[in-house]
Amino acid sequence: MPQIPGTFYRQSSSVIIATFVISSGSQTGTYTFFGTLLSTVNPFTTNNVTLQYSDIGKLVGHHQFNGYFGEQKFELILENGPIISGDINAPFYIPPTSISGYGVWEPSD
Repeated sequence: MPQIPGTFYRQSSSVIIATFVISSGSQTGTYTFFGTLLSTVNPFTTNNVTLQYSDIGKLVGHHQFNGYFGEQKFELILENGPIISGDINAPFYIPPTSISGYGVWEPSD
């Protein structure tokens, strides 16, 4: 499964944005996931963010997700398989929290 580095940030207490640049032959482009959390989370910053996916075709459309924010890590598992994960930076460590929500991929060239 390919792993692509990217960025992930909390735009507001219930909105997250993850961006990944994929350059693999004809599949080159920027893929951004705009997500809405069904609960709110405290402010945090991240690093070492990765996207794991089995097929570039899974990085389109609307999807629900589940996952967690907690202590020093976070992970979002989209219903169709891709996983967005990474580290939460100090001093923003937060108690482990299960999350769920929905979002949409917006690819661009």
